[in-house]
Amino acid sequence: MRLLRLFHRRNLAACLFGLVLAASWKFGIAILSAGPNVPRLEIARREVDLGQVAAGHAIPVEFPVRNAGSARLIVRSTACPCENAAIEDVSLQPGESGTIRVPFQTPRETGPSSRDFAFLSNDPAAPEFVLKVHADVCPDR
Repeated sequence: MRLLRLFHRRNLAACLFGLVLAASWKFGIAILSAGPNVPRLEIARREVDLGQVAAGHAIPVEFPVRNAGSARLIVRSTACPCENAAIEDVSLQPGESGTIRVPFQTPRETGPSSRDFAFLSNDPAAPEFVLKVHADVCPDR
């Protein structure tokens, strides 16, 4: 009987560990990556306001980033392939700084305009993040 209880406890512990591990994979929670060799994404700003811009133009926008971790950081856009060609992946060694460049295409209509750019990274603390660009679109002169 005692052996049976021990077996059930170990089985229960194994099942719970499996569930926690599966949940961490599904929801991007870093449970096993608390070791010393992990990348850490630092973004100086996540939103840029361009102010007044002309309608119908592509404006390159830059977001400074830094890898404050101890492993190589990789950042990839989640945009569709047609847009993704204009957004290059960023790979930074520990301590390196770089830039995420996104193309903000202003609409032909005037008025306030915003665009979100979604990214994935291998930083366990920031597996997904969004960079935002705002502008007040004016008639092209």
